[in-house]
This record gives sequence, structure tokens and C-alpha cells, in this order.
Amino acid sequence: MDRDAQFLLQRSTPEPASTPAAVGSTPGGSTAGVPALKRRIGLKRSRLGCLQCRQRRKKCQLQMPSCASCLQRNWACTYPSTSGGSTPMAARAESVEPPAAVESRALAPPADVRRVHELSPFAIEASKKALLYHFTATISDLISFPARQGARCDSPFLEYVMPLALTSPGAQADAQPGERKHVSDLLMLSLCAFAAAHQVGAGSGNPAAIEDASQAQLRYHTDAVKTLLSALNENPDAVALQPRDTGTEEGQTVVLASILVLVYYEIATGGDLVSIGVHLSGAYNIINSFLDSFFARMHSPAAPYMLSKKTVFLFKLFQYFDVISSLSQRAALIDHSMRLSNFLSTYSKLFEQAGVTPAPRRPGDVVIDPVIGLAKDIWPLVLRLCVICNKTYFGQVISQEASMEIDLLELELREWTLAEPDSDVEVISLHWAAKVYQAAALIYLIRTFSSRHAARSTNPPNPDEDIRVFIQIGLDGLSRVCTLDGNMAALLWPVLIIAQECKTVMDRALVRVIMDKLRRRQGMANVSKGLELVEHTWRGLPGQFVMFG
Repeated sequence: MDRDAQFLLQRSTPEPASTPAAVGSTPGGSTAGVPALKRRIGLKRSRLGCLQCRQRRKKCQLQMPSCASCLQRNWACTYPSTSGGSTPMAARAESVEPPAAVESRALAPPADVRRVHELSPFAIEASKKALLYHFTATISDLISFPARQGARCDSPFLEYVMPLALTSPGAQADAQPGERKHVSDLLMLSLCAFAAAHQVGAGSGNPAAIEDASQAQLRYHTDAVKTLLSALNENPDAVALQPRDTGTEEGQTVVLASILVLVYYEIATGGDLVSIGVHLSGAYNIINSFLDSFFARMHSPAAPYMLSKKTVFLFKLFQYFDVISSLSQRAALIDHSMRLSNFLSTYSKLFEQAGVTPAPRRPGDVVIDPVIGLAKDIWPLVLRLCVICNKTYFGQVISQEASMEIDLLELELREWTLAEPDSDVEVISLHWAAKVYQAAALIYLIRTFSSRHAARSTNPPNPDEDIRVFIQIGLDGLSRVCTLDGNMAALLWPVLIIAQECKTVMDRALVRVIMDKLRRRQGMANVSKGLELVEHTWRGLPGQFVMFG
């Protein structure tokens, strides 16, 4: 197995780091006890950083034998060969690489990745291997929160999704020309389409590479959709999980993961809500099949059927998409019966009854949701906001019971708080990201249900005063997240909710800076389209909705 295949498998199933080193150390000495920023704002990236940092386009601290970023993620840190000094720092002065050469590598995979089709036992073609490398090294940390486990950081996409692509029959050998693609190729094709679309969105200064990625994006997306439609047409029961069949969960999980990756593809290409709605409806059919099987087996005399962690993770990912899509469009939830939401809210208790208990935590630790990278107790409040909006048709029909629910939710959102974070930069950033969600949820709630005050009082409060306060809280939190270079996996929805309410020139200028930071960090086309929508709102013009996730 060549080292690139080993890299992908290692990232999918990480092991504890074997080389002890201080994460906060620098090339010139140790800074023990002082937390280190992932990337210092304002410093230029080194041309001689390790291959992993250069592929991710991140600042490399140049420690030997492993830089802080690779050590934190338990990656194999590899430096390019140097002609001069014994260390990258010593060879920095000898580097005369022109800027054009640096830009041309933005979308180009490492040379070893381009040669993998000659060496890899998986026989994956070079273009696919390069795109999987891009997903593994770059995208996986941008669309989720890598949970810290000791000295390593595990992205849930690498822990749950990537192994499905690498162990499926479609990863062992590519189909011959003219041969019908197997349904197991679906996840591989979906990941390649998403990675290529992200390269197009994140690319700069390299028209030829962007054009190649654009063609690959269309080719892999077309193949993925054709493979999915072919599987469903030839076998309509392909997504039906039989209650007594215990061997099909893996296959159905592959299909569900593939559809959700295609949702990410649509977001990366602009966030078209029609296409996203079609994909989410298909994913919900598969989820319902899982739930039917789960409840049928609960009443069987055999041992209770437990869904795998990867399946539950995909359920939570679908729920996030469904909620954000509903709030973005002011449209009904796909899970309007709340079947999945009720299941997820009680499934943890079922795990505890089965003897599976969560890992112990230190007092004061913040529990992070890996799907959205937020404090776990803020997401249920956002979910309740979406449910109340659906019940009242987004403020059109407000019953007395609904009005009481709205008042209670507003009270909880106003009183919600987190303990003061410690000195860890990531925790501080997540703390402020949660405050941004809190401010956006309150703005959304006040603006949607402001009419209820007029019906109950002759002198109703002015909602604009409260909204101005929450705008400042939200912008302050966004500024801090940007300064700390924190996780931005799910920040577009609160950013746009806050941005649309900004009235002053200073606030709007700050929004543009934040949106530019978000666009450059995430590399998703829906960020640019979201800014266009905000600009139209500021001018009083109608805009086209995009997926705010």
C-alpha cells in the first residue's frame, strides 16, 4: 500500500500520537502553558511548510520532526526536500520560488498523489485519489468540528464517512469503460464531486487548474446522480431496510451518506434550494426506513437493534440541513411529524440503558456538537424555534398556546449562557460562535412574532430596540470568531440573519469583512450568493434565497 493510501486510512481511523511534543512550541523554543493559535493573523504562510499544511493552505509553524498542526491531528508530517540547511527554517532564505509557482499549486495535488494509480492496491485513478486527499486534508475540518481526543483531533466525516468510501467494493477497482457503475461507487463519486466543487470555489490565480476542477465537478456529479437513479430504478427497494435483515444497514448508510454529500455539493456550488430539497426528501425516505426497522426490532424477542454511530451522525446531519433549510425559506420541515427529532432526543437514553455510557468529562467542560461545532445545548433552542415557526406558519396563525411557547422560548434564549471559557483558543471561539447563534435566533424570533405584542397591548414594545442590541452582540461575537480563526462550519445562517438587520454604514462594512473572511475560509459559493442576497435586502430589492448552511 503506497503512503497516500495509508494516509487516507490513517486519517479515517486515527491512532494515538506516539511522539510527545508541546503543541504550543515554536521553532525557537517552548511556550509551555500558553495556548497557541492555529494560524497567527497577519503572518505570511511559509513556502517551505510541510506538505500537509501547504495542501490545506495553512500557516506551518515549521517544528521538527512534526509541526504543531500535524501533531494535533496525528498526521504524518512530511517536509519537502531542502537543498541547503538541515531544517526548513534554515532553508527559508535559500528559497527563490516565484509567487506564480505558489499560486499554481493551490489546486494541484502533491506529486505522490498524482502517481498513486501506479502503486495503489485500491487501483483508484489519480484524479479520484487527489480529490479524496483534498477532502481528507482540507474539507473535513471545514464542515464539522474535529473532536479533540487527547493528542489527536478526529473529524466525524473522517471517522464515519471516509471509511465507507474506502472499504466499499467501488473503492477496490474502477469500472471498465462501458461497464455499469455499481451503487457502491456512489459515495466515492459524491465525495469527488464535492471536493472538485470546493476546489473551484476556493481556487485563485490558476485558471487552468480551476477549469480542470470545474470539468471534474460536473463529470463526477453527473455520474453520481446517474448511479443513484439507476440503482433506484432497477431496484425500487434499494433504500428499504427490511426489519429482519441485519446485513443491509451498511449499504443503506452508504446511500444516505452519498445523498447528504450531494447536499454539500449543492451548497458548494451556490446553495440551490430546489435541488437540496429533492436530496433531503430522498434522504428522509431512507431515514424513515431505518426508523421503521428500529422500532420493529425493538418488539422482537431477539436482542434490541442498535443503530451504528455513523448512522446516528448522518441522522443529526440531516436534521441540521432540514432545520436550516426551513428557517432559510420559511417553509415546512421535511420532518414535519417530528419523528426523527423525537427519536434523536431519546436515543441517548437507549444507549445508556444498553450499557453504553458517554466518556467522563471534567467539570466545566463544554459539550460540543460535532455536526455544527457549537455548544450542544444551544442547538435544541434553535430546533424549538423552527418547530414553533412551523406550528404557527411563521407567525401567521398564533394561538394562545403557541404564544406561551414563544414567550418561554424567548425567555430561555435571553437567559441562555455558557460558563466562562478557559484559555483554550478553540473553546473561546466556540463560546462566541454560540453567542452569535443566540443573537441570530432572538432576532429571528422577535422579527417573526412581533405582531403578537400589538394584539395583546395598546402600547407594544418596539422590537427594533431589542434587535439593535442583538445585532451588536452578534457582530461582536463574529468579530471575535474571525480574529481567533475559529470554526465556521455552520455560521452562515446566523451571519445572514444578523446582516439583513444592519442599518448603519459601519455595521454593513463590518458584515462585508466578515463575509469575505467566511468566503475565503470555507470556499463555498453559497457565501458569495448570501452576500448578494444581503446587498439586495439593504437596497430594498427582492433576492433569491440560498441555503444558509
